[in-house]
Amino acid sequence: MYIYGIFKHLKIKVMKNIIIYSVLVVLLSSCFDGYLLEVTGIRDRWHGWAHPCADKNCDAEFWIDTLVQPNTWVDKNGYHHIEYRGPKYFTVLAKLDKLHPNYVNNGVPLVACHWDSDTWIAFDTLSFKIPVYNILGLQNGQNDKINVGSLAITITDLAALHPPLNIAGYQFNRATCYTCPSFHVGTSTSYSYNSKQQFYLNRRMVGDTVKIFAGAYFNIDYGPSEEVHKEFDVIIDDYYKID
Repeated sequence: MYIYGIFKHLKIKVMKNIIIYSVLVVLLSSCFDGYLLEVTGIRDRWHGWAHPCADKNCDAEFWIDTLVQPNTWVDKNGYHHIEYRGPKYFTVLAKLDKLHPNYVNNGVPLVACHWDSDTWIAFDTLSFKIPVYNILGLQNGQNDKINVGSLAITITDLAALHPPLNIAGYQFNRATCYTCPSFHVGTSTSYSYNSKQQFYLNRRMVGDTVKIFAGAYFNIDYGPSEEVHKEFDVIIDDYYKID
């Protein structure tokens, strides 16, 4: 009875120690896991969810549209060259990888592209002339009135009336809410694997280098997502001397 009582006591003691150690291990594991998530992000938040892309490797291609810029080329430093030859824009195209079926709703893929640039067009002074006619003036053979002179009109400080324009196609004005959660810069296109964006181009940009920012977003709804970013340094050439 004495020997049995000893073993019974040891058994209870061992069981108590096991319970205490188990609780400690669970608590320490939880704390350490939370610490890793906060510091390193090791723990997978979306464990068990399908990868956003069908091949588990989200990729996107971006390139300058040769239909608008047939003579575009890339120099040894990686700068893209386009020509100013009349059209007031050039186009960047994008092709995104296919999504996993879980992130396609009724045939619509939950993808998006974002576009931006570092170049703004600001308007300062605008001058133009308009013809002046006399009520009782002469007419030509087509019964069009012949002007008797012209009137020069100049508008100054246009920046106050017309906010600067980013060549990606957006502006900020007095009504823009810079502190709103929805505030963002740039333009975007959504729900298509094939996207494109037109960028403004004019004669004054010849000889300059503009930077284009492009981003592809895979799964723009709830769940795991991936992003791919691309930058273009574009030099504007003028081979045809077109004003």
